[in-house]
Amino acid sequence: LAGPDDRLLLLTPESLDFSLSAPPLLPPVTPTPPTTTMPPPPSLPPPPNRPPFLAIIRSFDLLLTLNRSASLSYGLGQLSTSAIALQIGNIVVRSSADKEL
Repeated sequence: LAGPDDRLLLLTPESLDFSLSAPPLLPPVTPTPPTTTMPPPPSLPPPPNRPPFLAIIRSFDLLLTLNRSASLSYGLGQLSTSAIALQIGNIVVRSSADKEL
């Protein structure tokens, strides 16, 4: 038979603590390394200002159309163009027709 001292030894806090002898349920968490942030790319310079080539081509096409329509309606042959002013971004087309009677 076990004496009273043996029973006390079995009920001590050390004998009831299973956390030291049990394996951990989850693997230890390793800290993630700090992420290195990339610096922002250098800003590109604005593109150089270019004349609006499409608008210039359209203005000449408009002149040819006016020339053709004036030639057909007045029967003059060629329409004399007095002035054409081309400005970047703002195209002004001025033309005058000489009527021959």
